[in-house]
Amino acid sequence: MESPDNPSSRHKTPGAILLVDDNPTNLQVLFQTLEGEGHRLLIAKNGETAIAIAEKVQPELILLDIMMPGELDGFEVCRRLKSRPQTHGAEIIFLSALNETKDKVKGLDLGAVDYITKPFQAEEVIARVDTHLTIHRLRKELESRNQELETANAHMQKDLRAAARVQRALLPSQPPDSDRVRFSWRYQPCDAIGGDALNVFTLDGKEFGFYLLDTCGHGVEAALISVSAAHELAQSFGPESLSIRKDPKNPSGFSLASPASLAESLNRRFPMEATAGLYITMIYGILNTETLELRYINAAHPPPFWVKTGLDGAPIFPTAGSPSLPIGAMEGTKYSEIHLQLEKGDRLYLRSDGLEEQINEEADPLGTERLSAGLRGAASLSLDESLDQMFQQVQAWKGKIPQADDWSALALEII
Repeated sequence: MESPDNPSSRHKTPGAILLVDDNPTNLQVLFQTLEGEGHRLLIAKNGETAIAIAEKVQPELILLDIMMPGELDGFEVCRRLKSRPQTHGAEIIFLSALNETKDKVKGLDLGAVDYITKPFQAEEVIARVDTHLTIHRLRKELESRNQELETANAHMQKDLRAAARVQRALLPSQPPDSDRVRFSWRYQPCDAIGGDALNVFTLDGKEFGFYLLDTCGHGVEAALISVSAAHELAQSFGPESLSIRKDPKNPSGFSLASPASLAESLNRRFPMEATAGLYITMIYGILNTETLELRYINAAHPPPFWVKTGLDGAPIFPTAGSPSLPIGAMEGTKYSEIHLQLEKGDRLYLRSDGLEEQINEEADPLGTERLSAGLRGAASLSLDESLDQMFQQVQAWKGKIPQADDWSALALEII
């Protein structure tokens, strides 16, 4: 037997091989042919013994004679070995003086991988054994890697589901109570987690802050950034709070931070170089329910649909001001506030660009005009029903095409 350090044997793939033949001469020839190749060789003279050895040792390769006496010929042995979990993985090469195509086809159909015709040629036997042992090892390695990937994927899916629960926990649980304004929202990520976030909050029931943000892209990276941004925007009374500031003029001693100052603070905390080149688009606004004045900033986000009564429910866009740069795009960006004077019955719809950018089966995006036209027919519906209709419109447009991006919308109505 050659040493593993011998250069002539480095290319070999030694393994456990079971030789099955009722002819002692054939067994001797096979044994002598393969004994110098570094393999562990096992011998069986009939089918019953072959099955017993295979179940105990689980060889990687079986050289199996077809024509054997008794009830178990090679075909039946092969069938039984392939039907049992302990021996199913063994590679089987048939040995036979038969050279008929139908016999070869039958053997391959039963699960054999190759066929060697007697009388044996030593070089052919060695070459085929090495080839199928190598294939066997590679297949086992692939199965092991696939199992590792399946395990890792299961852990990742578990983590993603947990992240999705955290992300959904950041959404408002229910609309805030008010006798002047009604809020509603919808959120549908394209993956388990998404890059959109939204919220509505108030300190005193007089001023309501709200936002809808969208991190460019979707999936894990975008979700992490949106969750981080939502956490920064969460109400807190500490010195690092972005959404609440000290206000001695307010009886409570606090008030909501202005939209412009909040956007500029968020821009400093999320520079693109710290977010893998991703940026955030956002609308952040504050509505005073006594004056019905709305102040908001638009950081490169789709302008809101403003639906006024008396205009047949047709949405119009506010013209006071234009969108600024995205959050994180440029250091030192100044954000200008847009002021709107709302009236009873007015509605405002914020949404992520994933709605109007959703394509149909002809690769045609829904577009802003179609989306706004859908709201025209929703003027008589409740605020909740109008958002349902908006999402149904996008769903119908995409048909069987996968959802390309996160869908989110936040709407308010003056009552």
